[in-house]
Amino acid sequence: MYRDHFPQLESPGVYLASHTLGPMPREAEAALSQYTQTWKARGVRAWAEGWWDLPRQVARDLAPLLGVSPEGISFHPHTSGAVAAVLSSLDFSSGRNKIVTTELEFPSIGYQLRAWEKYGAQVVVLPAPEGCFPWEAVENAVDNSTLLLAACHAYFKSSERIDAARLAAIAHRAGARLLLDVYQTAGVMPLELEAEGVDYVVGGGVKWLLSGPGIGYLWVRPTYWDELPHLVGWAGHARPFAFDLDWAPADGAVRYHTGTPNIPVLLVAQAGYRLLREVGLAKVWSHIRHLAGRFLQGAEELGFRVVGPRNPASRSGTVILDLPYGYAAELNAQGFVCDWRTGAGVRMGLHFFTLESEVAQALEALAKIRDSKAWEAHQPGAVT
Repeated sequence: MYRDHFPQLESPGVYLASHTLGPMPREAEAALSQYTQTWKARGVRAWAEGWWDLPRQVARDLAPLLGVSPEGISFHPHTSGAVAAVLSSLDFSSGRNKIVTTELEFPSIGYQLRAWEKYGAQVVVLPAPEGCFPWEAVENAVDNSTLLLAACHAYFKSSERIDAARLAAIAHRAGARLLLDVYQTAGVMPLELEAEGVDYVVGGGVKWLLSGPGIGYLWVRPTYWDELPHLVGWAGHARPFAFDLDWAPADGAVRYHTGTPNIPVLLVAQAGYRLLREVGLAKVWSHIRHLAGRFLQGAEELGFRVVGPRNPASRSGTVILDLPYGYAAELNAQGFVCDWRTGAGVRMGLHFFTLESEVAQALEALAKIRDSKAWEAHQPGAVT
């Protein structure tokens, strides 16, 4: 179960928050120690002893978790930066300037899309009745004026997982491209995003990838490498140490890199990626799928309403129950680490180290909170 890899799990309580911040692996702590020791001992010489090439090394560790080629990966401070890099490489001055998306997307993605309206983008945000992905509306909206279809692989308010290959087919039939946010599925299950036709993949390491805050990633299909981003920096230059004032892009997606690599963040991320590869995503998903099924069945037997699809083929790793804020607050007070989101309810994220007994404990706690009405004592606030 690898539970001994996570100091957090030694504390009292049950950790059900991998959907919002995965617990720190011991390997991440060791990576930070390695960073400080190297910096202390080698100073500036550390750049020539592996630091400068670290983004390429980490890309090779991440690529199998996404099912993409490592040469197409670049790293950014967050997903917003990765999306901005993509949008900066697109030309909205022609007749093909429409971006199609839905109201289900994480707000940060929508903010970025709308920011490019002043450069000629026409952003169409489709409604999603009952919180379900509007397949028919998307198919009707994506036409020969569409440049980009932007969607999440799974949604944070419902855990609904979308068929990436079907989305790619819709985009490509109209001559458009697909940008897919995989924040809610990367690290949960095996992915084959390049084979499924995705053109741009974005995400971050905070959740199931166990790589902490401060790192986002972007994968670009090789077809589009020659389209130069406007968000550029010296680290993306073909000859960065020539300090040439004329822009000459590096080969592959390295051109999407901007400033100096964030070494400690990359080392922490690498530790999480390598641990997941050691465990194996097939085993991770098998375990999460089993526990989620047990959780959802138990919740329904208790009379709670499950949010999102029941079919494992249409879900990610988050269990969401349509319950008031007070349930999440009381669960946390009792040591069950989870969160609550407006428009969703109580969210609990499972991972490969979650025990079946912990699921049973959480279900028992939910029943007691309901029966005792303990949830009513809590005023709405922040459960993060």
